[in-house]
Amino acid sequence: MSCALLLALLAGDPLPEGNAYVRGLVERQRRREEAVNRYTYDVSEVREELDGDGRRRSLSTARYEVFHDVLAPAILGWRATWNARRQAEAAARRQLERRARRWRRGQALAAVLIAVLVASLAALALRAARSDRAATTAKTAQAVAQRQAGRAAATAIGASVQAQRSAERAYVARADAVCAKGWAEGRLLGEPPARDDPGFGGWLGDMVQVGQKTLRKWSSVQEPPSMAGDAGRILGLYQESLTAYGFAAQSLAGGDSEEGQRLLDRGDRIGRQYQQLAARSGFQECDGALEPLAR
Repeated sequence: MSCALLLALLAGDPLPEGNAYVRGLVERQRRREEAVNRYTYDVSEVREELDGDGRRRSLSTARYEVFHDVLAPAILGWRATWNARRQAEAAARRQLERRARRWRRGQALAAVLIAVLVASLAALALRAARSDRAATTAKTAQAVAQRQAGRAAATAIGASVQAQRSAERAYVARADAVCAKGWAEGRLLGEPPARDDPGFGGWLGDMVQVGQKTLRKWSSVQEPPSMAGDAGRILGLYQESLTAYGFAAQSLAGGDSEEGQRLLDRGDRIGRQYQQLAARSGFQECDGALEPLAR
């Protein structure tokens, strides 16, 4: 068999030149080591065994070559495990804090309820012990309060009525002052001509203007709420009467004596209603504001 092997080697390809072959092996080995160095690193582990006094008894050293692609999965797995553990711990801590808060709230509520219950029981006991005296005192105080409330209500009603009457008298006085001034301006126009006199229409028109001016001033006086209804009706009749007299003055000035007379009669009728209502409301000057016209 040795001869057969020798014959096979001699029949095969010739062997490479020795130096070239060795250099090729060295070059390949160097490339492999460079590649390994790029993806690995060495780790040395030193272990010491100490006796009871802390003196070293033995020393051992171990060296490791760690590949990056081997270490990476371990690192990623460790980090994932660490993150998961940290998240679980955080969730557990939050859950524990929530339970602690709920427990504290429950304790606080229980303390409040207990305090309320104790206070209620104490109050009930105190009221039960003093029930008779408290009832008598309450009845007496209630009677006194009712009497005082009655007197206060009567005083308040009297004051309210007095204030209302004062406000009504003040309004009537201000309105009468306006009407008195209107009276004075109307007298400056002279005595009224006869109604069949041709100059009556002009005089009536001037008087209507004085009346309208008086009405505007009177309307600007603020009436009290208690007289709002009567004051509104009085001023409304005053306005209607002045309107009828104004149209009558226009008709008479235009020569339409029949229409003018009809409007004069309407103004007189409304004027009498106005005077009656103003007199009932207490006016002393305004109740005669239309007297020169309504006749």
